[in-house]
Amino acid sequence: MNPYLSIIVPVYNDEGIISASLEKIESGLKEWRSKGYEILVVNDGSYDETEKVVKDYSRRNPSFPLRLLSFDKNHGKGFAVAKGMLAATGKFRFFSDSDLSTPLTYLKPCIDALEGNADVVAASRFSAGSKILVDRSPWIRFLSL
Repeated sequence: MNPYLSIIVPVYNDEGIISASLEKIESGLKEWRSKGYEILVVNDGSYDETEKVVKDYSRRNPSFPLRLLSFDKNHGKGFAVAKGMLAATGKFRFFSDSDLSTPLTYLKPCIDALEGNADVVAASRFSAGSKILVDRSPWIRFLSL
């Protein structure tokens, strides 16, 4: 049976943060356990120990529904997100950066919208009412336009 929810986490050289992020995801998804979920980490050609850290986390937490999809070459975040979305099996699919810059508390309103017959839910820092709590560098702001 397919899970209700899939969380896709694209990673690239994230060995320093991915374990803590997986802990936060595991803790933040407890309310979804009854409906079922999976976490799909997409390793986009990392040359550090990211893949090993994810595998170690999975071994230490065998009941945590974690899958790893790895690519030998870096193709970019869009590629990793697309491949993750296609490989995911959940009824609803979300992606989050490995630093969890968008808190998991936003999942419920998104799912509510999807269950209310929205076809797609997209979050944006530029939407009316958005609050950017940590300013980003001019370069990052430019790239996100």
